[in-house]
Amino acid sequence: MLVTVIVVTYNSSKYVLETLESVYRQTYADIELIVSDDCSNDNTFELCGQWLDEHKNRFVRAELIQTPNNEGICYNYNYALKQSTGEWIKYIAGDDLLEDNCIERFVANIKPDTFLYTCITKHLQNETGEIQLYSTRIPDSSAKKQARFMLKYLYGINGPTLFIERLHLSEIGGFEEKYPMIEDWPIAIRFATNGWQIGIINEALVQWRIYGDSISHSNFSFAISLREAYYDYTMRYCWRYFLPLHQYHHWLNHWILKHDNDGICYKITGYLLRCFDMVNLKRKILPIPSEPYEKID
Repeated sequence: MLVTVIVVTYNSSKYVLETLESVYRQTYADIELIVSDDCSNDNTFELCGQWLDEHKNRFVRAELIQTPNNEGICYNYNYALKQSTGEWIKYIAGDDLLEDNCIERFVANIKPDTFLYTCITKHLQNETGEIQLYSTRIPDSSAKKQARFMLKYLYGINGPTLFIERLHLSEIGGFEEKYPMIEDWPIAIRFATNGWQIGIINEALVQWRIYGDSISHSNFSFAISLREAYYDYTMRYCWRYFLPLHQYHHWLNHWILKHDNDGICYKITGYLLRCFDMVNLKRKILPIPSEPYEKID
């Protein structure tokens, strides 16, 4: 079975060769490699081209492509999706790493009627070199229960862990470019609300590099994309899953963030949210997990 590994890059020259080497070392043989650059303004594209010239014979097919314009993560994901031919796709950013057996273990765990998988992540603290293991908090249960959990707590799956069946991803139109900088939470919600259970693999198969100037930690548009995705999907699906209080709570939070420069609106909604939280603390209506991912000791 052919698996496409898609490495998405943007100004990734500092780490992209390490990422590509981690793809090269995969124990799984049948890999198509696509490197898709989102119009970097450093030498990422040239570095990737040189590396592919030297290592392309290891892959069934290897291509370097570049988006017409810099449009963000989701556009880059979809642009590369159209060029892929593998039955399954493993996305990875140009600063993260695959464990040597990553693709082999994902393929070994494929089950019928499951089209999206996640796994344990090694969080690599770039400044200290410390590695900590984290797993998703999404329950290993039915798609309905997974959707309810994500709508209640706004927690999803970690982007570097995505392993997706290409035809079903294409069927729902790929990643939502409405939220250009956030791919993982929207795609997890869309699969679960379509009735497609998310597969949980309890093995550490990827390394997520965490550092101060990464997109998820330094780019303000990332936070905006995430906030808008939270709002749109909770407003759309909370009633379907009998979560009216959660919908109200998420709406208040969104309103406060959106009107933080409007003194009157901010004060009114802030007061309503504080009243709601006071009741919530007493009655424990909305218990919230403390961390988006569960740390493994």
